[in-house]
Amino acid sequence: MRPARILGPAVAAVLLLGALAVPAQAHNIRLSPKVGDAASTFVFKGKKWQPGGDVLVQYYESGASDPDTATPFRTFSISTRRNGRFKFRFIRPVISVGNGLTPTMCFTQRDTRFGRSAGFIGPGRTFRRCKRFFVEPPTARFWPSVGTPGDPFLLMTSGWYPNMQIELDLTRPDGVTETYTDLAPTRRRGTFLSFGDPFGNVFVRRGATYRLFPGDPSVLIGDYLATVRPANGGGAVRTLVTVVPPQ
Repeated sequence: MRPARILGPAVAAVLLLGALAVPAQAHNIRLSPKVGDAASTFVFKGKKWQPGGDVLVQYYESGASDPDTATPFRTFSISTRRNGRFKFRFIRPVISVGNGLTPTMCFTQRDTRFGRSAGFIGPGRTFRRCKRFFVEPPTARFWPSVGTPGDPFLLMTSGWYPNMQIELDLTRPDGVTETYTDLAPTRRRGTFLSFGDPFGNVFVRRGATYRLFPGDPSVLIGDYLATVRPANGGGAVRTLVTVVPPQ
């Protein structure tokens, strides 16, 4: 009969650490899309988190915010499913009309399946995973950007929150400013719309709106400055369209 093996303290410690070690690829976060705008839905998918456990979600609206020291702009609480997965859908991120923003979303869970964390009472370790993403600013442009008197022009603007009322100030070459408040609210869903020749069917995406300027042979020659802004105030986006003499 072989004598029973007795494990030494060092071997026992190694086995204990192995039992408490975090499995490879545990507490995963996947994000899609990584780049979007005010109308985008950012989807975070968690995998291999503690089943049925609570997860604290912290949103830091700007890349200038340090998740380790800054106060989050918003916080949420979600729960994982029985398989240790979760899905968190985030809408209406903070936007800046002047530049893009790089926010961070952090997910934190105290997982009682693992060894005790230093400074905490009771079993469990705290795991935190963060993901950065990019929020593009709103944009506006004319189709075409250069034309002649009598040509139709289509103003397209996108990157706003859905169902938002947008207004347009158009400054003519003679310095007179015309204000247009008849733009349709920004789309809740993308769809094709027909604008006639020469544009045909155009896909107007979620968070976008438009204004069609029919051909007018009496328009002034020169640059037209378009200032696109929310009806309830806020920053503005500007773009130019130029009317040149006929060739």
